[in-house]
Amino acid sequence: MNKNKYIVLCLFFLFNCDSKSQVELFPAYEFRYVENLVSEEITFPPFSIKIPNGFNKFSEQNLDILKNQIEKDPGAYFSKELIHGFSDSLNTAFIISVIKEENLLDRLNNGYSNYLDENNEEVVKNQYSINNIKAVQYQTKNNLNNIGFTNLKIFLTNRDSVNYLLDFIILDRNFNSKLYSIESSLSTLKRRK
Repeated sequence: MNKNKYIVLCLFFLFNCDSKSQVELFPAYEFRYVENLVSEEITFPPFSIKIPNGFNKFSEQNLDILKNQIEKDPGAYFSKELIHGFSDSLNTAFIISVIKEENLLDRLNNGYSNYLDENNEEVVKNQYSINNIKAVQYQTKNNLNNIGFTNLKIFLTNRDSVNYLLDFIILDRNFNSKLYSIESSLSTLKRRK
């Protein structure tokens, strides 16, 4: 092979194999915002978000029980630390956890979808940026005791090794009525200075 063909092939692979820019991989997405559907702002440095209206903090006892289950789950794909938990009267939960992974995007791309496929009936992946914050979202559907629910798992990637997971767990029968408040909440996500 002559030298020019070799250079052309190298350039082709260089620009086509991994040629998508960060903008293409994480296109900007603007969620619908309705002001009266969100309430108090909570922080989890370096981020903040307004929680959906009608959500209340878990009691200390319930938070401790859930923390223990999440943090000591031997089958968990990621090591997590629960930091905030909220629920509403329709049994919708909103949980914020720290993900203790240095290469989160690599771990999400290598096997996480397979892990979710093994444990859920349906899995859909999407990625986007919210207010310049890179997010990878998995929407899973499952049943527990014949009750269908959807889990929105939104991984927020941070520049350093501290990443976060926003979990919205919604009963399927309430999903459509909760969607606007969840979108309104996500639209308030921002990086604090």
